[in-house]
Amino acid sequence: MSKAAQPPPWLADESIADAQAVASALQELAHLVAATDSTSHRARAYERAAGTVRSLGYSLEAVARDGRLLGVPGIGKSIAGVILELMTTGHAKTLDDLRALFGPGMRELGGIAGLTPIRIQTLYRELGVATVSALRAACEAQAIRTLHGFGAKTELKLLASLTAASDDGGKNMLLVHARDISERLRAHAVGCPGVCRAEVVGDVRRWQETVSSIDILATVRDLQHVAGVFAAFERAPDVLRCEPGGANMLQLHLPDRFVANLWVVHDGQHGFSMVHLTGSSAHVARLELPAEPWLDCDEASIYQRVGLPYIPPELREDQGEIEAARAGDTFADLVTRDDVRGMVHCHTTYSDGKASIGQMATAAERMGMQYITITDHSPAAHYAGGLAGESLSKQWRDIAEAQSERTIAILRGTESDILRDGQLDYPLETLQQMDVVIASVHGRMKMDSDAMTARLISAMQQPCFKIWGHALGRLLLHRPAFACDVERILHAASESRAAIEINGDPHRMDLEPGWARRARKMGLQFVISTDAHSVRQLNNIQFGVGLARRAGLRHQDVLNTLSVEAFKAAVKP
Repeated sequence: MSKAAQPPPWLADESIADAQAVASALQELAHLVAATDSTSHRARAYERAAGTVRSLGYSLEAVARDGRLLGVPGIGKSIAGVILELMTTGHAKTLDDLRALFGPGMRELGGIAGLTPIRIQTLYRELGVATVSALRAACEAQAIRTLHGFGAKTELKLLASLTAASDDGGKNMLLVHARDISERLRAHAVGCPGVCRAEVVGDVRRWQETVSSIDILATVRDLQHVAGVFAAFERAPDVLRCEPGGANMLQLHLPDRFVANLWVVHDGQHGFSMVHLTGSSAHVARLELPAEPWLDCDEASIYQRVGLPYIPPELREDQGEIEAARAGDTFADLVTRDDVRGMVHCHTTYSDGKASIGQMATAAERMGMQYITITDHSPAAHYAGGLAGESLSKQWRDIAEAQSERTIAILRGTESDILRDGQLDYPLETLQQMDVVIASVHGRMKMDSDAMTARLISAMQQPCFKIWGHALGRLLLHRPAFACDVERILHAASESRAAIEINGDPHRMDLEPGWARRARKMGLQFVISTDAHSVRQLNNIQFGVGLARRAGLRHQDVLNTLSVEAFKAAVKP
């Protein structure tokens, strides 16, 4: 990366949502340009730029504001102009012109699995395919297989993808992406004439790890405004097309087959609708709400009317929360972001992180943290630059130097691989010189259940105190949890010197709430971590807290709600 593109050490005004919106627009440009540009050079350039923007480890807004876009690899003068236009006006003439030329159909083609910009170009040039319905017709007529670069197998895969989209009406997305999109839709709703207030409800408000649909609730003083609000969403950000779903609901079709539901009700129904649209269907059914809404009640009053204390949104799953509430639990001690005093599980440039020890510590301190753990990878993670020998010693010296310049406590630790036999990837005498040890599985994840169970039980029984990192190894929407007997492992952990990580990486969000609830009942304690590999990813703490609240964890269950001295004593290897 050129010197001009280096991020400042701390960016207080990072705008993730803006970056994701710009990346989506650039990706759409890639698909639309591909249909008109016979060389497809511009399409590939837009696609590369979309990937660059989406994966930036620092603020796009700050880079654009400081005039440093041209220093970012893959962004030339033309694309920089488009990005600035998108960020300052919310539109780009090139994109608007292409949207008008093709209509929403071509935008939807970009969300079909297997259709690259080049393939979209070929379909449009050879068969005139510019809509999903036209693509389906071409597949059914077996016209796709005649095209160069396609074939019968590709045709069948495209047809299967189209059928799946028709069957499920949408697909799941990561919570982190759903939150970005839902906030843009909410902000658009707030700006509509007649709207009093707008809220994000449903899966997103409950902090579900993956989201099947986005739900937005908007309220109006006069129901005559409903039609105008619906009309205003025809050109809302990310919206490809709209379909009525009833008198007060509009379904919004988004790129990549995602869907959102916009609900518009009278403002007097706000509290009732918030309860009805936030909880899972099972939770809401258990409340036995009346068919006609109670008017002018807030959410707490709705719960009070059915004889319950207010139940936080994250718990509204019918997973024992109603029974707990009836037994007198007020959930007042459910862990919050403000309870967390230390950032746990942070990587730096010593392994596979993007920021230095000092940059990570300064960022954590400015976020109000009292301590941060530096836990770079151990030697077995050679692919991630795991530390061994002199590298580990040098890191400890740099931690001491960074500490001398800051108030925040910088604790030295490791994310030690759990090896095949359950041993940890440093000798015990090295681990005992650490402040904190996170023990994680990074390889050999396809071991059979018995072997993996034995491996993890052995790891839990190691004499040093360890935090079981991203416990079951899942990558949401990409890799399931590995096979093992979780109950037996939790039992071993409860009898050993161990705690469990609630991993806030939005691609992991591990351990899942059901098992975390079980671990809590067995007396285990937890840490809420960021698994941060950059300054920006320290914001992962919000996802860790959301997941912990879904599991019903209280602040006293979470070790990094303790002061630095109490935390060090609790986790000392």
